[in-house]
Amino acid sequence: MTNASGLGGRRPAALSPGLVAPVVAILRAAVRPVTAVATFTLGVAGIAGLLAGDLRTPLVAACHLVLVVGISLVAHESAHILLLRSPRDRRVAGVVHGSWTQVWVECPQLSRRWAIAVATAGPVMGALSCYALTFTGLRTPICWAVAVVHLANLLPFVGDGKVVLVNCLSALIRQPRRSATDAEGA
Repeated sequence: MTNASGLGGRRPAALSPGLVAPVVAILRAAVRPVTAVATFTLGVAGIAGLLAGDLRTPLVAACHLVLVVGISLVAHESAHILLLRSPRDRRVAGVVHGSWTQVWVECPQLSRRWAIAVATAGPVMGALSCYALTFTGLRTPICWAVAVVHLANLLPFVGDGKVVLVNCLSALIRQPRRSATDAEGA
């Protein structure tokens, strides 16, 4: 038996209300940094175009950059949020914050492995979204440059990289070590 939707009595799956609000929060928080990138990039491109006598080329490249940054930023932060969903009640445990220069997700205390997974997911998804955008006709060097910036977030002196480093080091430091006599007795 089928209903009007043709799904055989099943209702189409709706987005989880626990996921919609954080994604909307990410979109809202991303407006300011993307606006800042757009203002700076389009300003520099406009000046460069005026000096070179060709406005079209640098302005198109600047628009491509803004699109890639905006889409990959949302993908980056959404990956963090998706991994912060509680498996039991499917609520999101993270809170999204934003400024004129960045967007970040604040989360509760996590286990070391989970914190590393959550921190790594954002840069990897941001880079993968840049790779996917190369197939849409956007300028490939721009996509690759933004992908490198996302992967640079895994460096130990940047937010996501700090989380990975601290959790890896704490796992090594807190790991009980066996003494030489314990090793001989085993």
